[in-house]
Amino acid sequence: MNPRVFLSHSSKDEALTRAVADALTAGDPGHPGFEVLVDYACLRGGEAWPTQLHAMMAFAHAGVLLLSRQAMDRPDWVLKEAYILTWRQSLDPTFKVFYALLDDVTRDEISQAGFAPANLPLIQSLQAKDGPGIAAEVLRLGPRAGGGSSPFEELTTKLAQHLGGLKRKSLDLLAKKLELAPLPWRPDDEDSEVAQIAARILSGELGAYVSVRELINELKAFSVSGDSLKAIIRWVAPCWLTPEAAGRFAVVVADAIRRGKGSEAVLNGSCVIPYTSTMFLYRAQPFGFHWRVTSIEGGTNQVDAAFYTGEICKWLRLKLPDDYEGDDARIIALLKQEPPFLVVPLPAPDAATFKTLRDRFPSVVFVLWTGPALVPLEFAGPVVIEPPIDLERETEEHLSWRGARKAAQW
Repeated sequence: MNPRVFLSHSSKDEALTRAVADALTAGDPGHPGFEVLVDYACLRGGEAWPTQLHAMMAFAHAGVLLLSRQAMDRPDWVLKEAYILTWRQSLDPTFKVFYALLDDVTRDEISQAGFAPANLPLIQSLQAKDGPGIAAEVLRLGPRAGGGSSPFEELTTKLAQHLGGLKRKSLDLLAKKLELAPLPWRPDDEDSEVAQIAARILSGELGAYVSVRELINELKAFSVSGDSLKAIIRWVAPCWLTPEAAGRFAVVVADAIRRGKGSEAVLNGSCVIPYTSTMFLYRAQPFGFHWRVTSIEGGTNQVDAAFYTGEICKWLRLKLPDDYEGDDARIIALLKQEPPFLVVPLPAPDAATFKTLRDRFPSVVFVLWTGPALVPLEFAGPVVIEPPIDLERETEEHLSWRGARKAAQW
């Protein structure tokens, strides 16, 4: 199987894009060629960003960004794809992201346009400036075979295992309600049909089930085990978050993992502390079962660094009693020795308070909540999670998640 490469571009660069795609497909004596995943119309202004593009990036083995003057004049579309491709790289270190600076576009310009948090400026750009040259570099540096499963394929396989015990009639009903095309139910390829069902669910397309709660109620009626229901909720409940926003949060978590130090994000919402920050973590790190999200409320006393320090240590003491005992100073010292694993959402503090918290908790990932609206902070640095959270959708999904957990007896 030839490796798959996703090509991100401006629709106004169609000639260049086709030249790159044709050369990548043809390959060279040292490379069999790529299966090129590209939509020549995907970046036209005013059009919805197709779900098909998400699937392309989910299944690709590499990504190429063509950062031309046309792309940078309207960078939003390519920026979305940059964050999602970086997210792919955080889940799969073998995944490669390439980019070409074309026309008069500079590295400083892509940083100022918002690409810096995706770490593109830290990656060496391709040297070529024309289609065949860009393709030649990618063919030389990119994967030569399809390799292993993509993270989405791996997640689909794991979810399918939790559905594999369902009987034929149950699978038939499940597929029908998910609005899948009619499936040829044959004993010799039943696993592939279960995988199709799993992929549909992971895409957030629940059909007649409307919500995660309805899906979990149905699966419980099919006698799916409690442990399987918990896994399904963890992987499916965050699917309402946009891939771009999830990709931005994934950059924050990946940066903490890579550097072994904390990082921070800015997020709006109506229930960020009890719910939404956890959904972002589950979406960004579907296999990161060691991560923990605290639940810290504002309190009625003066909210300052001392208050938040005490609340973080109290949460650790209650939730991780075997590892975190003793006074706050001991817990702070112990946490500094651990690799990043803790996400702390809290109302966005002032600059001085946050500096103190960052000094005390250098390995923590902080989610700074700005309230219902996404507003600028008084200090720079945190990655802003965009697009802003849809408050109505957030509330609906929160209620659905709580209902699903009750159904699973979680």
